[in-house]
Amino acid sequence: MTEPPKLSVDEQLRRLEVMLKAKLITQEQYDKRAAAVKAPPAPAPPASAEARRGPPPRGRSVLPGRPREDHSDLATAPYRFVTVPSIIVPAEKDATSPLHEVKRAGFCAEIAVTFEAETPLLIGTEGEGNQVVPMTLDGAAGYVIPGATLRGAIRAAAEIVAFGRLTQVNENHAFGLRDFDHAAYGEGAFPVGRVGDVEAAWLRRIGKDDDGEATYAIAPCDWWAIEADRLVGSRHLAGSFADGKAFTRKSLREKYEAAGYATRGEERNTFVLDFAPKTFRLVEEINGKPAVAPADGGSIRGVLVFSGRSPSGKRLEYVMTPPPDDPGIPLDPPVARLFERMHGTMVKDTFRPDGSLADLMPTLEAGKPIPVFFVGDPHAQDPRRFAVGLTRLFKVPHASTVGDIVGIRLPKLGDGGLEPDLVENLFGYVYEPNQFPKTKGLKDGEVPPGLLARKGRVGFSFARLANPDDVALSAPVETVMMGARASFAPFYLRGRTKDYSDAMARIAGRKRYLPRFPAARSDGALDTAADKIKELLRRQVDVLRASGAQVNDKVTTRLVFLQAKPGRTMQFESRIRLFNVTAVELGAVLWTLTFGGEPEKYRHMIGRAKPFGAGQARVAKATLDVEANVSPSDLITPIGGAGPLAACADADHTPFLQAFEAYMTTQVPGWRSTPTLTDFLKASDPAVGAALAAKGKLGYLPLKVDVGGRSENPYKLLRDMTKPRKDGVAPIGRERFLDFE
Repeated sequence: MTEPPKLSVDEQLRRLEVMLKAKLITQEQYDKRAAAVKAPPAPAPPASAEARRGPPPRGRSVLPGRPREDHSDLATAPYRFVTVPSIIVPAEKDATSPLHEVKRAGFCAEIAVTFEAETPLLIGTEGEGNQVVPMTLDGAAGYVIPGATLRGAIRAAAEIVAFGRLTQVNENHAFGLRDFDHAAYGEGAFPVGRVGDVEAAWLRRIGKDDDGEATYAIAPCDWWAIEADRLVGSRHLAGSFADGKAFTRKSLREKYEAAGYATRGEERNTFVLDFAPKTFRLVEEINGKPAVAPADGGSIRGVLVFSGRSPSGKRLEYVMTPPPDDPGIPLDPPVARLFERMHGTMVKDTFRPDGSLADLMPTLEAGKPIPVFFVGDPHAQDPRRFAVGLTRLFKVPHASTVGDIVGIRLPKLGDGGLEPDLVENLFGYVYEPNQFPKTKGLKDGEVPPGLLARKGRVGFSFARLANPDDVALSAPVETVMMGARASFAPFYLRGRTKDYSDAMARIAGRKRYLPRFPAARSDGALDTAADKIKELLRRQVDVLRASGAQVNDKVTTRLVFLQAKPGRTMQFESRIRLFNVTAVELGAVLWTLTFGGEPEKYRHMIGRAKPFGAGQARVAKATLDVEANVSPSDLITPIGGAGPLAACADADHTPFLQAFEAYMTTQVPGWRSTPTLTDFLKASDPAVGAALAAKGKLGYLPLKVDVGGRSENPYKLLRDMTKPRKDGVAPIGRERFLDFE
């Protein structure tokens, strides 16, 4: 199979040179392929659009006008979303001066904070026996909350309160789509539904790049369909199967073992594939694609290619020409990362394959090829038009990236640097040269100092446990910690059509886990919170086991919490230092820390197991020690006293809170009543969380629910309500599924 190259000759030669340097091809192969690249391509007759379109993808048919069912009442999760505002509040002009220039109306300050953890707390490090244990400094007995943890929690809250940019986003990532009812699947940029547009290839891992990421190459090949009924009973398979559908219900490993391709891998329960050619003959086309049948001495030499288990059975498997020695065309990094993300998850910045790729990964790691399908031009590799998958009808990227949905808004870049928002100007920022047209293509050393980065002027110390005699370690709690699933559009998006392929979709907001234990410790209610949290954590394991999932040490974690003894408290003392800041910036930190001066009503959430109520903390005390940069300031007053003072060791917060609120109101009229701020305060109020928990609206969705006597998957029901469908029936449901009431 040949494909007319769409890159320039120079670009193709550069790719060949990279492969030669990496010893992926020999000098002889390089010379031969380079000569072919330089030769003018022979003109090809244009293909008929009808001939290339092929039949629509096979799958569950969509009944015209099938009504949607409203299952909004099923929506439940331990988090809610704070509305993202359309306004970004910039830093004050005086605040953006160089760090070394003294702000004449500025301040240096230190806030001594006492955090009281009202529920079990775990800022963890890995211990023995699959355990996560509380962090200590240098192995000492003194438990701590790292300054980075506190800084991250306060900055994330400050970005909400002060209307900062939403920048912690993997803007180029696209979630996967494989849904035969979905209006965007099978056509458009990734036409996997048109058999004439789908090609086959052999994929190899060829090493790692400078960042330690896996690199891949694909070698395109020819492919044919083969009916499973023709395959069963032939010499090409060992074993006895009732019919073709019975064979396709087998696992990927069982299929390849029957074909004689699978050998045992180095690790337990793994296998490695080694493909040996078999012979086939041509038969009639199937769905517009040439098909073959097993034949001793047939004219076609190929290898059998299988997909994973089909629960209901299917008609077809596939045959490809044997893998060549040449690894083929290197995959560009964005395409390689997209392929991985379609077939796995990221765990602590490490890619973890799932599904069929998890089964096939030992083959790749052994330096052997695996079969794949692709659509698009393998030479150009535009991530918006080119994708690789493991099955004939494979998972493709949604039409919109995360950045498209979020609507990334970068600061303006002038000759003197960026125009940052209030929070990033205070906490610091780093942008990459390729994010801006003016600096695109420049290396870090070629960018003027300070143009794209600024050091923060606020620092957080470790918070040390102040009363160790009142605190104890819990027994290990076995649980399964699930990662965030931002791909679940019904929760993470808002609007009538909640889908990553819908051009009008918007993000639901900034995600916040809710506190849920409002009672004072004096009545003993908070002492029972520990038991409730542990019950919820253990239930995670029970739910998985009840669903038939395999639960072992690879998926379970044993958490050891710090918790107050009955009737006692657990307090951590920390210091926040601010250098050369304005009154507004100091007020922003105080407002975020104390929720505008109401620390007794609202709570922060920190550490592990926040979805279950752990890590609920209140600010028990916040003492402000502040000094004016130049002269006494009207804003520096002692609590209950009068100023102005040049410095005060226990200053009143109120003037600085008022300075921040006045600035925000100037920038955002009605700031205190905006959805962003009201959502944030609701998401920080344990009374709101307790009310939701009492209604059963603060847990994860179950794996199955009873609907009219039928056992249904609630995730599927909610998706079916909100996705665009091929039959054109309009989505239904609320503007945002997860409400605060």
